Amino acid sequence: MIRAAAGMHMRRPSLASLASNASAELPWQPGFVRFYASPSNEPPTPEIKICENLSLQKSPIEQERVGEKRPLVLLLSWLAAKQRHLSNFAQFYLDQGCDVLTVKVKPMQILLPETGAQVIAQNVANFVQSDEQCERPILVHGFSVGAYVYTEILSNMLALQKENEITGRIIGQIWDSPVDAHNIPNGISKALLKNNMMQIGVKKSLDLYTSMTYRIAGQHHQRGSRLFHCNPVKAPSMFFYSDSDPISTPDNCGKVMASLKEMGHTFVQSKEFKKSLHVSHMYKHREEYVSTLRGFLNQIDYFKKVSEIDGEADVGSCVDTGDAEKQESSV
Repeated sequence: MIRAAAGMHMRRPSLASLASNASAELPWQPGFVRFYASPSNEPPTPEIKICENLSLQKSPIEQERVGEKRPLVLLLSWLAAKQRHLSNFAQFYLDQGCDVLTVKVKPMQILLPETGAQVIAQNVANFVQSDEQCERPILVHGFSVGAYVYTEILSNMLALQKENEITGRIIGQIWDSPVDAHNIPNGISKALLKNNMMQIGVKKSLDLYTSMTYRIAGQHHQRGSRLFHCNPVKAPSMFFYSDSDPISTPDNCGKVMASLKEMGHTFVQSKEFKKSLHVSHMYKHREEYVSTLRGFLNQIDYFKKVSEIDGEADVGSCVDTGDAEKQESSV
């Protein structure tokens, strides 16, 4: 068990306690997790439990409405997220005819990738290659440490495919408050604790853990960071972040976007919000968030057709990070 940083004479959660509480709503979780998603008046779309970490919701909208294959949305959650916290996002896509595969993750599954995140990733890769799903377009919408989970999913996809028959189906990648893998200790400590001193102590403990367990954890996190910066999938990308988020900072997001552009990604967009907490941008700036998201999606054929059918072909307010004249709120 990891010892707390020297000189920190206070009681703090151990890794074991984080593991035992990972599936429950933790009492010290910050407020944004509790009120992130406004309750919906609509009855929830039934969930089909695929396994412990995966659940599928099928859109009630008929496929003939658009006339082409409906995308499967991979909704990669932040730590300890409950389904009700993700319901606004899932419903947004269900209303547009997409099915939604929600992927949840616990702290210990991030800290022990070989028996955690990598197993989840393999399950996702197998699911998207199942008979019912193998020809469907894929849209990725990830939050916080979901960015790291995506790199493990991507690694599995790359290993399974002969050419690009899996990754070539990815039509868009959306990142809300993405946490680069090297910032996982900081992300976990801030996501699960309110007290600043306890955050510092747990972060130091987790930093020590990742350095001491390089072969079972650290090397996988570092590889994930490299893959996120050098993503071989050149589908359109959208980054949401805030000037007030100490976990997913504008500087970190800017570095990822710059790296992608250097690799030849021609469709990289971003939106920076003001005074918005980690993964709270939709709650804090709902209209602006949805408008920007619609604008991004309307540049993808399927969603453009849906928007035209619904009479909502609004270009939104996306910020193209490649155009200096449009960079008021981007890095």
